[in-house]
Formats: sequence, C-alpha cells, structure tokens
Amino acid sequence: MNNQHKTIDHCFALCAAMAFFFSFVFCACSNDENIAEGGGEDDVVFVDDNDDSTPTIDEMKVKSYLRTYVVAGNYRHSGKALVKRLQDVAEVMDASVQTFIVDNNSVATLTDLDYRNMALLVARGGNLVICQPTKAVLKPLAVKLKDTALSMYKNQELTFNDVGFRAFHRL
Repeated sequence: MNNQHKTIDHCFALCAAMAFFFSFVFCACSNDENIAEGGGEDDVVFVDDNDDSTPTIDEMKVKSYLRTYVVAGNYRHSGKALVKRLQDVAEVMDASVQTFIVDNNSVATLTDLDYRNMALLVARGGNLVICQPTKAVLKPLAVKLKDTALSMYKNQELTFNDVGFRAFHRL
C-alpha cells in the first residue's frame, strides 16, 4: 500500500508539473509578433474616460423624418448628433409634431403650455426625448407631465390611443 501511495503521489506531481508547464507554453503572452510587424508598446492608445470631446466627424448617415419640435438648449454629444439628423423640425408645437426633444438643462424652462403639449403628444402615441437626463430632473418632469395629463383628462381635454395610454400608465 505504501508503494501504491507513492505512485499516486508521483502521478499527481507529474500531472501538476505538466499542467504548469503547458499553461506557460500555450497561454504565455508575448508581443514578439507585434514588434516584428511594427507594433508594440508604442502603438498603445490610452483613452481618457474624463475626456469630454465630441468626435469631429459624424460617421452615421441615419436621418429622422418625423416632424419634431426641439426646445432651445445646449445640446451636447448624442443630443447634438440627434438634432443634426432631424429633417423636419417644427417651428411651433402643434398636432403635426410627432417628437418633442428637450435637453436636460432646458427642462426647467418648460411652461405649463409645454407640458400640455407634451401630454397631448404622448397621449396620441408621440415621442418624448430628454437628452442627457438626470434623476433630479426626470422624476419631477414625469410627475408634472402625469399630473397635467390627468387634469386634462378629467376636463375632457385629452383622449388616449392605445400607445399613449400605455405610456402614461408606465409613468
């Protein structure tokens, strides 16, 4: 039994040594090929997560043809890219508008009429886009929009289609 125990120990040690050896042979990291091809450490590009720059070239060719009302604001990053893609921008908010866009920083400037127009838009299945929203702004906006819609509904100034009803139900 003592010899059998030594054989098992030797097999285990041999397997462990082989696993250790093969892990270095097959999984070793080397950049010799990159250096031979002209690559290497000098080609590494570090990205600064705090960099606030916007790309200078817009690579996307997608456009939006929905009639859209855009609240004046300081649109940056994706909001700016979205506004640039709009093909049918409305000068006034009316029944033909299908999308309402507002920047997070411009929400405080919205009037009661803007909220009424947003309620009418969402009730008929339109889109409400808030660029770079924050919780501090989004929650009061949702509460005021829902309150406005309920008030308008009680006064029979607002009717919902199926999409609009589900949208307000989620608020």
